[in-house]
Amino acid sequence: MSPGLYMNLLSEQPIFLFGCHKSGTSLLRALLDGHPDVLCIPKEAHFFQASGFAIGYPLREDFESENKKIFSLDQYRLFLKKENCEGSEFSDNPGFNYDIAAFENFYEESKIDSSLRGRFEAYMTAIIGSLGDSYWRRRKCRIVEKSVENFEFFPLLNAMYPQAKFIHIVRNPYATLCAIRKMKAEKGYPVINKFTSAIKQSMTTAWNFSALEDRYLVLRYEDLLLDPESKMREISSFLNLSFDVKLLQPTIGGRSWAGNSVYKEKY
Repeated sequence: MSPGLYMNLLSEQPIFLFGCHKSGTSLLRALLDGHPDVLCIPKEAHFFQASGFAIGYPLREDFESENKKIFSLDQYRLFLKKENCEGSEFSDNPGFNYDIAAFENFYEESKIDSSLRGRFEAYMTAIIGSLGDSYWRRRKCRIVEKSVENFEFFPLLNAMYPQAKFIHIVRNPYATLCAIRKMKAEKGYPVINKFTSAIKQSMTTAWNFSALEDRYLVLRYEDLLLDPESKMREISSFLNLSFDVKLLQPTIGGRSWAGNSVYKEKY
């Protein structure tokens, strides 16, 4: 199937999910996954980092980008191989891997122009192509994408897609800090200064851009847990989607999802 058929997936109000690590971004994506009118990318795509942009977000900090070639297919291949090998049971969709050969084929076949939006759409088309036939057959009109560091690129995404919708989920900072610390403790006793900086950056961004009420929704994780139906109805209205009861059941690619809690609690 030609990737060109799907290049308009990002032209009809794409939906971007923002938030710090362990703040509920995966849950929100999983709840949106079942809606018949969207296609949720099941793993963080990290377009800006993969493309060589400098990342200031402390938990994915990357300032070596000046040594990288931006928008290089070789660079994307190496980045996705690394993404396939990294992660823990508490990370974003652990065990899910991109089909890198399929990514390369779709990226090379996609019509690419020199604009940032053109590059982004070629990359995202290739990402969708790497997910397998089941995703291509779903033929949804809007995509949902979440990458934890993307809130710092909101000005670029907003300029690329003036009709896009953004949801920034925030959580009690103390609970977020405890969860991140427990997740990172797998590799030894963690220093928490990066964790607190990441939470502060996320909260500051959410506060500043919440002024764009028709485009930028700030959602409290605790509110979503306490009253999921009310909040998912609010989110549906914000996204111009009809409410569907499937929005109350977290899934990934249509399969039931029990969560990635560091405390191993299941939804």
